[in-house]
Amino acid sequence: MHFSQLPSNIGAKDMQDSPIPVSSTGVRDFHFNNGSTVRISAASSPKVRYDLLSLDELDIAGIYADFSTCSLCDRNNHILTDIIKRGRFYWISTKYLILPIRSK
Repeated sequence: MHFSQLPSNIGAKDMQDSPIPVSSTGVRDFHFNNGSTVRISAASSPKVRYDLLSLDELDIAGIYADFSTCSLCDRNNHILTDIIKRGRFYWISTKYLILPIRSK
Protein backbone atom coordinates (compact mmCIF):
# COMPACT_ATOMS: atom_id res chain seq x y z
CA MET A 1 0.00 0.00 0.00
CA HIS A 2 1.27 3.49 -0.83
CA PHE A 3 1.45 6.07 2.00
CA SER A 4 0.35 3.55 4.64
CA GLN A 5 -0.75 5.01 7.96
CA LEU A 6 -2.57 4.00 11.10
CA PRO A 7 -6.31 3.96 10.50
CA SER A 8 -8.79 6.56 11.55
CA ASN A 9 -12.27 5.30 12.37
CA ILE A 10 -13.45 4.63 8.81
CA GLY A 11 -16.34 2.41 9.86
CA ALA A 12 -15.74 -0.51 7.48
CA LYS A 13 -18.54 -3.07 7.56
CA ASP A 14 -19.23 -6.36 5.82
CA MET A 15 -22.38 -7.38 3.96
CA GLN A 16 -24.04 -8.36 7.25
CA ASP A 17 -23.34 -4.86 8.64
CA SER A 18 -20.76 -6.27 11.07
CA PRO A 19 -17.68 -4.10 11.73
CA ILE A 20 -14.45 -5.04 9.95
CA PRO A 21 -11.34 -4.13 11.98
CA VAL A 22 -8.91 -1.97 10.00
CA SER A 23 -5.18 -2.11 10.73
CA SER A 24 -3.96 0.50 8.22
CA THR A 25 -5.15 2.82 5.49
CA GLY A 26 -3.42 4.26 2.43
CA VAL A 27 -3.81 4.27 -1.32
CA ARG A 28 -3.48 1.68 -4.06
CA ASP A 29 -2.45 2.64 -7.58
CA PHE A 30 -3.83 0.65 -10.51
CA HIS A 31 -2.97 0.61 -14.22
CA PHE A 32 -6.03 -0.64 -16.10
CA ASN A 33 -6.62 -2.05 -19.61
CA ASN A 34 -7.40 1.35 -21.13
CA GLY A 35 -3.96 2.67 -20.09
CA SER A 36 -5.27 4.87 -17.29
CA THR A 37 -3.60 4.99 -13.90
CA VAL A 38 -6.00 5.38 -10.98
CA ARG A 39 -5.25 6.06 -7.31
CA ILE A 40 -7.85 4.66 -4.90
CA SER A 41 -7.98 4.86 -1.11
CA ALA A 42 -7.73 1.45 0.51
CA ALA A 43 -7.67 -0.24 3.91
CA SER A 44 -6.16 -3.44 5.21
CA SER A 45 -7.67 -5.69 7.84
CA PRO A 46 -6.35 -8.63 9.86
CA LYS A 47 -9.70 -10.35 9.14
CA VAL A 48 -9.29 -10.16 5.35
CA ARG A 49 -6.27 -11.41 3.38
CA TYR A 50 -6.63 -8.65 0.80
CA ASP A 51 -6.74 -4.85 0.88
CA LEU A 52 -10.26 -3.46 0.86
CA LEU A 53 -11.43 -1.01 -1.79
CA SER A 54 -14.53 1.07 -1.16
CA LEU A 55 -17.19 1.30 -3.89
CA ASP A 56 -17.53 4.95 -2.90
CA GLU A 57 -13.78 5.50 -3.47
CA LEU A 58 -14.06 3.81 -6.87
CA ASP A 59 -16.98 6.11 -7.70
CA ILE A 60 -14.93 9.18 -6.75
CA ALA A 61 -12.26 7.95 -9.19
CA GLY A 62 -14.89 7.65 -11.95
CA ILE A 63 -15.13 3.87 -11.77
CA TYR A 64 -18.14 1.71 -11.01
CA ALA A 65 -18.58 -2.00 -10.42
CA ASP A 66 -20.97 -3.66 -12.86
CA PHE A 67 -21.89 -6.81 -10.96
CA SER A 68 -24.08 -8.08 -13.82
CA THR A 69 -20.99 -8.39 -16.06
CA CYS A 70 -18.45 -8.82 -13.21
CA SER A 71 -16.36 -5.88 -14.38
CA LEU A 72 -15.10 -2.46 -13.35
CA CYS A 73 -16.07 0.24 -15.85
CA ASP A 74 -15.25 3.89 -16.37
CA ARG A 75 -17.83 6.68 -16.75
CA ASN A 76 -18.00 5.97 -20.51
CA ASN A 77 -18.96 2.33 -19.81
CA HIS A 78 -15.59 1.01 -21.04
CA ILE A 79 -14.52 -2.13 -19.20
CA LEU A 80 -11.32 -1.52 -17.25
CA THR A 81 -10.95 -5.02 -15.82
CA ASP A 82 -12.88 -8.09 -14.80
CA ILE A 83 -13.74 -8.65 -11.16
CA ILE A 84 -13.96 -12.10 -9.63
CA LYS A 85 -16.15 -13.08 -6.70
CA ARG A 86 -14.30 -15.04 -4.02
CA GLY A 87 -16.48 -15.89 -1.05
CA ARG A 88 -18.08 -12.70 0.24
CA PHE A 89 -15.62 -10.38 -1.54
CA TYR A 90 -14.85 -9.30 -5.09
CA TRP A 91 -11.27 -9.50 -6.33
CA ILE A 92 -9.20 -7.50 -8.84
CA SER A 93 -6.14 -9.21 -10.30
CA THR A 94 -2.84 -7.97 -8.90
CA LYS A 95 -1.55 -7.62 -12.47
CA TYR A 96 -3.21 -4.17 -12.46
CA LEU A 97 -1.62 -3.15 -9.17
CA ILE A 98 1.30 -0.71 -9.20
CA LEU A 99 3.53 -1.72 -6.31
CA PRO A 100 5.13 0.96 -4.14
CA ILE A 101 8.81 1.60 -4.71
CA ARG A 102 10.84 0.54 -1.68
CA SER A 103 13.58 2.89 -0.57
CA LYS A 104 17.00 1.43 0.21
